[in-house]
Amino acid sequence: MPSEGFPACILLHGDGVNGLNEINHWSTILTNHALVAPTGYMNSWNLCNEDNKAPDIEMIDGLAILIQEYTNINPDKIRILGSSNGSGLANSIFIENSNMGIDVVCAIVTHLSVPQYHLENFYKIKAVTDPSIN
Repeated sequence: MPSEGFPACILLHGDGVNGLNEINHWSTILTNHALVAPTGYMNSWNLCNEDNKAPDIEMIDGLAILIQEYTNINPDKIRILGSSNGSGLANSIFIENSNMGIDVVCAIVTHLSVPQYHLENFYKIKAVTDPSIN
């Protein structure tokens, strides 16, 4: 174990996949990280027009705080890595995060959606995602 503790990476799966798939995929790549991979409600994350309306941002925030309490984890090196639909959630975390221990957010296979970034500003996604009403 590193003297300052392991960095931790929260893996966010794509739509229709689950956390176990992400652990299996990344465990041979991120070998120096503690990996945590929650499964989103309905195997999805709550973004824009998804059927999932779970409080995913709050869940990830609580998960990060919980991970930071472990003595073998470096509380200042909590990473977020999202693929596809999980990447959209990673982008929302990047926009909304207030936890200074989250030091890296990596989004794979997606971009910022219009509800997340428009009019040259970042926005928290609302229930209604029409950017023309902001």
